[in-house]
Amino acid sequence: MAYIEVNGKKVTNPIAIVIVGLASVVLTGLITALVIFIILPFTGIVLSISVGLTIVIFIALLVGLPILILGRVIFGILLRPFTREKDGQ
Repeated sequence: MAYIEVNGKKVTNPIAIVIVGLASVVLTGLITALVIFIILPFTGIVLSISVGLTIVIFIALLVGLPILILGRVIFGILLRPFTREKDGQ
């Protein structure tokens, strides 16, 4: 199972892990839906709702895990100054 590490410490709260995982999948789905239902019609490419939703769900599930990993790295970098540990210890 995937885990989240912030500032070198593993997050053990299962609710926080589930929330971050679901948020990454939902964010991916929203971005994909934006592209399929707003940007593509502006360019003249029209998809039916069923095909569009199938693509959105597939891409959201496929890309959700890498976003979770990227978020873990970004949160670790952003929250590093707030740790009590000294560098090199």
